[in-house]
Amino acid sequence: MMDIVRNALHCSVCILAAHAVSHMLLAPCADTTIWFSMHVIVNLAIVWYAFPSIVLVFRDDPHIAVPHPVDHDYTPLLLAILLHLYHCVLFRISNDDRFHHVMFALVMGVPSLMYANDAVNAMLFSISGLPGAIIYTVIVLRRFGLTHISEPRVSMVVNLLLRTPLVVWINAAYLSTPTFSRPPTLIVFTQVFLSTSNAFGYSLQALVRARRGMRKK
Repeated sequence: MMDIVRNALHCSVCILAAHAVSHMLLAPCADTTIWFSMHVIVNLAIVWYAFPSIVLVFRDDPHIAVPHPVDHDYTPLLLAILLHLYHCVLFRISNDDRFHHVMFALVMGVPSLMYANDAVNAMLFSISGLPGAIIYTVIVLRRFGLTHISEPRVSMVVNLLLRTPLVVWINAAYLSTPTFSRPPTLIVFTQVFLSTSNAFGYSLQALVRARRGMRKK
């Protein structure tokens, strides 16, 4: 428990630092741009800390579902939970965004923290880590006129060819592990259902946005 508390404090400092750096670099910009920059920084941190877990999934390690393995790194999950809650408190967001954040942080985040394992970290690498870092980097660069790459097209490619395939593959590996080593069935179902729904939902949304952009041209 103390490890989780210390890790949560460390992640809170990281998020505050990401906000401070983004604000200093992008002070004249809108809050949304500062938020996107924060997201890039935190998502890259999630990628860094979750990378060992996704390597275990690539290796088809049967222990990826074992809750609280020795020396488990809670950083990716805590960063994701705290970042979503931080967004709700410090930024003006829509009710839909607030619902999404609370759903992620509480309904999926808390049970995943109670039964933390490498499969969860790998999911975070694939759901928010690498895809989010790529998409939000493009958004920030576009707002500064540093690139003319179409963000909707990038989102479509990232969601269809990276996020969704990785999430499906990781969940398949998760469900193929020995039953006795996994968290309770309801927890696993919630994690698999919500992560898969998230991936397919964002893929569909990205596809619709990209097609609208093509029609306007």
